[in-house]
Amino acid sequence: MRKPQYLWRGRLLDDDGDVLLKFEDGATGVLSASQVATGEENALKLRIYGEKAGLEWRTGRTKYTPW
Repeated sequence: MRKPQYLWRGRLLDDDGDVLLKFEDGATGVLSASQVATGEENALKLRIYGEKAGLEWRTGRTKYTPW
C-alpha cells in the first residue's frame, strides 16, 4: 500500500469544495475548487454563463475560446 502524501503534517491532499454565490443584483453563481477532479491535472478553467450565451477559458488552450 502506498504511503499518503502530506502538504501539512496530518492533512491529506484531497481538497474539494464548492461555494454557492448570490450577488446584490440577484445574479447567482458557483465557485468550485478541486484537487481531486479526474482528468483535470493542474487545470485552471473559467466558465461564465448568461441568459443568452456562455464563455469558457482554460489554461493550455488560451488561443481557443468556445462560446
